[in-house]
Amino acid sequence: MRRILGGHHKQTPPTSATTGSGNTSSFPRENNVGVSLTPNSLVPIESGLTVFRSSVEISSARSAVIASMDEEIESARLHVRALLTRRNALALISVLPPELLSRIFHFLVLEEPSWSTSESLGWIKITHVCQHWRQVALEDSSLWTTISGYPESSDWITEMLARAKLAPLTIDLTEAPSKEIFSLFPSRLSYIRELRLHGLSLYHIPFVQKLCSQGAPILEHFELNMSDVNSPVSLPLSELKFFEGHAPKLRSFSLYQASIPWSHLPHAQLSQLSIALSREASGATLRDTLDQFIGVLANSPGLEDLVLHFCLPSLLSHLSLEHIIHLPRLSHLGLAGSTSRVANLLKMLKLPSSAKLHLRCVADDFFATCNDDLILPLILAHFSNPNPLTFKSFSLGLDYVSRSINLIASSSLPTSKRSHTLDSGLEGAAELHLSIDGNFGAARLPNTLARICTTLPISEVEFLFIFASNTDQPMEQPINWGDLFRRCEKITTVEARGQGTTTLLEALTPPKLASTTLGGRKRKQKRKRGVTAQGQGADNATAQIRPPFPKLKTLVLRRMDFSENRQSYNVPLESLTIEYSVISSKNVDALEKAVPDFHFGQDESIDDFDHFDEFDYASDSMDLEDHWEGYYMGDDFSEGYSDMW
Repeated sequence: MRRILGGHHKQTPPTSATTGSGNTSSFPRENNVGVSLTPNSLVPIESGLTVFRSSVEISSARSAVIASMDEEIESARLHVRALLTRRNALALISVLPPELLSRIFHFLVLEEPSWSTSESLGWIKITHVCQHWRQVALEDSSLWTTISGYPESSDWITEMLARAKLAPLTIDLTEAPSKEIFSLFPSRLSYIRELRLHGLSLYHIPFVQKLCSQGAPILEHFELNMSDVNSPVSLPLSELKFFEGHAPKLRSFSLYQASIPWSHLPHAQLSQLSIALSREASGATLRDTLDQFIGVLANSPGLEDLVLHFCLPSLLSHLSLEHIIHLPRLSHLGLAGSTSRVANLLKMLKLPSSAKLHLRCVADDFFATCNDDLILPLILAHFSNPNPLTFKSFSLGLDYVSRSINLIASSSLPTSKRSHTLDSGLEGAAELHLSIDGNFGAARLPNTLARICTTLPISEVEFLFIFASNTDQPMEQPINWGDLFRRCEKITTVEARGQGTTTLLEALTPPKLASTTLGGRKRKQKRKRGVTAQGQGADNATAQIRPPFPKLKTLVLRRMDFSENRQSYNVPLESLTIEYSVISSKNVDALEKAVPDFHFGQDESIDDFDHFDEFDYASDSMDLEDHWEGYYMGDDFSEGYSDMW
């Protein structure tokens, strides 16, 4: 049979030129089956077809022939793989030591995590390049310790856990795991260093109970996100604490849409604690609940980040100042709840003035007003002790739909020179985020805004952002944005967004002084040394109507309608930007001539995209050469691995 397929040939031992060294031995062959791939080793199919058919006329002979052919094919494959391995060994990158190659793989793990999408292997594709790379990756257990993204197969996670061996694990699942996947973690909890589970629902509560009912000796970060529920869930834990009270290395503890008794929190020197609910949960009002809450904070002096959203004990609303809780290392405080609870807790906390505040104060019920006068003095006191903080950037927005006032204040300026929006970097660096939700009404709103602008330290502000959409409510007292910020004389940049901010343009326009005429001509008067009372009064009136922001250089206007406005605004500017607004072409042309640095942008219409239809989508193609095959022979499985990972 071998004669029919391969013909007669003489096997000669490989020379040193063949092997590349003085060794005269050839590559090992499986089952001692010789394979030669020279052009003369194959008999033409036509000449051997008759003999071949005659030898396999009976079924048993046919099976034997097929088995013999499969053996030949497998031997050829093994020989080709051996050749590929040897060829890959000659590549320059193969001279890297395994330790350095493994270090490079670790950077790729950070750059391309596995299963970042539901069908992406991520960094694991490097194990399909060649046997050497695969062996280096398999021998480094720390490469396999991060299980993240959207894994859909329990077999995949089982294989990852096996390859990680006893190395500390990081579990960060961005989608709700299946029952099979969840069941793999309790037995490995003693090896988990970071555990983050997102998208959980009521279905997962039994698995959470089982997972949290045992010790976690090396756990440092824990996050449980019940985002697939409509209302906060109270976890039905036993009387035992989280992880049986044994999580000595726990530093970060986060719950979202899930609440537990304060006494069930694990004992640890936490640096980060976050419990966030979407709305105020109806809980016990017993005194011991408040005492447990105060005890948790008092026993966590190492806290650096504290977030408590709609989980504050109800008794905080009626608490007199009885406790002082020192948190000397806190750098960020996030509180959300009724104004009275937030204010009373803020009174109890002794914080460094450098701590950033992110506060959301809500009225106790739909028809109640939000007592902003309770929270504003506390904010001022926080940023005034020991050294007063001055804000350089200030953002104030009105949301008439949610009935809220949102402000952001920062001691730094936005990082972007072109885009003056808060997205350019101000929001992340801001020391203060404040949201006030309540039934302001058209009459109360101007007074509330006035208290904000007079209480907070904004006299040194250089960048101002205001937002206010149009409202259908009749405004008995329209918001005068110019008067609100008149004391901010160092402002150089203003961004106004929304039709509700158009009064700012009126305030920016210099007043036109009436001239005294006689017989159609201006009457000239000689100035005298003295100033009459009448002249003094005129000067005072002029000072009162003087436009704000004398140092204003840049103005950005967005989402405004100038189509029905007949008033001309005479504002000396160096830079003006108008975007997503209604304005005539004539006015745009005039502004281009009047302002040295003028930018105008509109909403794009469907017609703006018509020219893209001419693109030849059929010409799209992937550069198949740009792959590992450019460096290594064969495809991903050319060296014969048997699994997908």
